[in-house]
Order: sequence, then structure tokens, then C-alpha cells
Amino acid sequence: MWMRALVVAVALLPVAGAVGAEATPWERYLELPTPERAAKVETASYTDSEASSQRLLDDFALLEVQVLSRDAEAVHLAFRLRRESDGVAGEILDIMLGRLIRIDPQLFLSGLQRARAQGSAPVTRLDALLGNHGSVFVDRIAAQAFETERRIEALLGVDDPALRELRDLCVAKLREDEELYRSITGS
Repeated sequence: MWMRALVVAVALLPVAGAVGAEATPWERYLELPTPERAAKVETASYTDSEASSQRLLDDFALLEVQVLSRDAEAVHLAFRLRRESDGVAGEILDIMLGRLIRIDPQLFLSGLQRARAQGSAPVTRLDALLGNHGSVFVDRIAAQAFETERRIEALLGVDDPALRELRDLCVAKLREDEELYRSITGS
């Protein structure tokens, strides 16, 4: 009996250590994804230094729900996380933010403008942010062209003078993509 209790106690030691560790702002945000908690996150870090990159990618799904629900702080958080993200994580954030264009183009542009003004999200490849539609569009050129056209239409609907220059820059990049699709499809 005492041997079983000892085995259980030893097995619970790592859990007890993790329980005692204070959650990071990212982990607190994931527990309850409020705008207030999103504003406090600077990096997507975990108390468990062994956390897998797959865990981060899975957790981005919760952030995406908030971004696509038009939570402005979640949008700003996604732009902040772009500064440290590359590879698959960066691509997921680009796709996530790009999807926002058709839902709320003004929020997308204001988030991008704020990120650029704060220097927190250098957008060195605007094409990745605007034109990466995600894996469902791979090898579907007509669908990519359609999505690009809808993004252009959405952006052109923003008439805020403070966002006009950035809007025009984004539209110009998307029109380059549109021309490429036309050359491929011959339409």
C-alpha cells in the first residue's frame, strides 16, 4: 500500500512543479482570451520550456477565433506575434490576418498601421500577409483569383483618410497578384 502511495507521489512531482509555476501572459490569454489579456501578451511563450512548436500552432487556432471575431486587441496581438514568428508560425499568422481583410478591412488596415507605427511588426513581405490564402487554395488558381478580387473590393470600401495610403499600397500589391492569376488562367 505504501509503495503505491510512493509511486503516485513521485509521479505527481512534475505536475506539482508545473502547478506552482506562474502562467505566462500568453498562457493566461489562452485560458481566457479577453481583449485585456491580449493587450498584455508580447510573445507566445510557455512556462514549460519543452512546449512543442505544434502546441503553439494549435493554440493559434484560439487566437484566430478572436481575430476573425473582430477583437481589435487580438488583431494587434497577432501582428505583434508576427515579429517573432517565421516558417509555419509566421505563415499561419499571415493567413489569419489576411482572412480578416474581407471580414473587416478597416480593422485589418488599422491593425497593420498601428503595428507599423510601433515598429512591432515589420512587414517586409506584404505579399505574404495579403496574398497567402491558405492551404485550401493551393492548386486552385481561379479560387485564389476570386479571393484576391474580394479582398481588393473590401479594401476599396475603406474610405478613412488616415488609412488611404496604406489601403492603396495593399490594393496595388493585390492587383499584382491578380495580374499573375490572369496570366496563368488566360482570362
